[in-house]
Amino acid sequence: IAQGISQLLPRSRLMPARGGADVELQIGETAFVIRQLASGGTGRDVFPSARILLSLLKGLRSSWEGIRVLELGAGTGVVSIALAKLGARVIATDNDTAVLKNLRQNVHRNGVSHLVQAMRWDWAEEPPNALCFKDVQMCLGSDLAFGSSYGPLCKALVTMKAANPAIEVLFVLQERDGMAVRRLHEACSIGCLGPRSRALHVCLEGGCVAKVSFQDITTGNEKQAAETVEQAADTAAAKVGLQDATTEDAEHVADQDTTDANVRLDFSLFEV
Repeated sequence: IAQGISQLLPRSRLMPARGGADVELQIGETAFVIRQLASGGTGRDVFPSARILLSLLKGLRSSWEGIRVLELGAGTGVVSIALAKLGARVIATDNDTAVLKNLRQNVHRNGVSHLVQAMRWDWAEEPPNALCFKDVQMCLGSDLAFGSSYGPLCKALVTMKAANPAIEVLFVLQERDGMAVRRLHEACSIGCLGPRSRALHVCLEGGCVAKVSFQDITTGNEKQAAETVEQAADTAAAKVGLQDATTEDAEHVADQDTTDANVRLDFSLFEV
C-alpha cells in the first residue's frame, strides 16, 4: 500500500476550502460533492489525511461491493460516501452533533442514503446499541489521533476487536507536535492489539514536494521511495496538504502558510 500511495494521490486542492464551501472530489470515474462547514472544530473540512485515504480505497480491495465498513470520525462523510459509491455498506460515526447533521446532508445529497447509516459515537462511552460489530468487516478512519484523543480511541478499538477480532482496521493519521499517533501506537500495544504503522513522510520546500519516503515504524527500517523529486512533485505534489498545528483546539482549524518554508509532514498508515 505504502509504495503505491504516490501514484494513487488524487489531483485536488492542497488545502481544504474554507467558509463552508463545497468541494468536488472523485472516486474512480465517479465525482461527488461535499459540503464543508463554515465554523466548528474537528470534522468541518476535508483534510489531507481524508484525501489520502480516499485515494487508497480502490487499491485496498478488488471489490467493495457488499462489504460492511465502519468509519470512525467520519466528519464530512468523504470516505463513507466514496465507499458507498464503490458499493460498500457503511456505518459512519462521529461525536459532534453539527458534524453529523452535515454528514447526513452530504450522504443524502450524493444519493447514497440507502448505503450509509450515520450515528453518534463518543469513544469515551460505550458503543451505541445500534452498532453491531459482528457485521463489520473493515474499520477505516482518517486524522483521528490528535491531542488526547488517542486514549478514548484506543478504548474504542479494544472494545471493537473484543467483539469481533476479524475486523480489519486501517487509519491514515497525521502526526503533530503532541505526538498523539505515537501515543496511540503505544496504548494499542499495551492493549495487546498488535498495532502496525507505516509512515509516509512528505518534505516540502517552498511549497513543492522535495522528498517522499516510507518507513515501517514498527521495525524502524526506512526505505526511500523509488521516485525522483520531479516524479514526486508530479504524483504526490500538492495532493497531501500543507496543514499542521500544535494545540488540540487548533489542530483542525488553523491554517499555516508554508509557501516559503521547509516543512516535513508525517502521515501514517495505522493498522491493528
